[in-house]
Amino acid sequence: MKNSDFVLEIETYKKARRRDKEARLVAETLLEDKTRELYVTHEELKKKYNELERYSSELELFLSIAKLSEGTLNLDKVLHFFVNAVCKLEKWPA
Repeated sequence: MKNSDFVLEIETYKKARRRDKEARLVAETLLEDKTRELYVTHEELKKKYNELERYSSELELFLSIAKLSEGTLNLDKVLHFFVNAVCKLEKWPA
């Protein structure tokens, strides 16, 4: 092998290593960006899920009160149920 061939091989190897390093840096940057986007999206979805869960609980409460109040004229019973349900919903001690 000639000396010039050897030098050419080394230069080719160095260029390939530089390209690989640059490609890795680009890939790492893209991966970090996508990971950040996924985290933000996950947090937004978690917040929306909690809101929907809250609305669902409130709806269940109102439906329960409506069913209870349909068949009774006992206002004390309805109010007692309502206060307990609101305390449960708000996680307050009853």
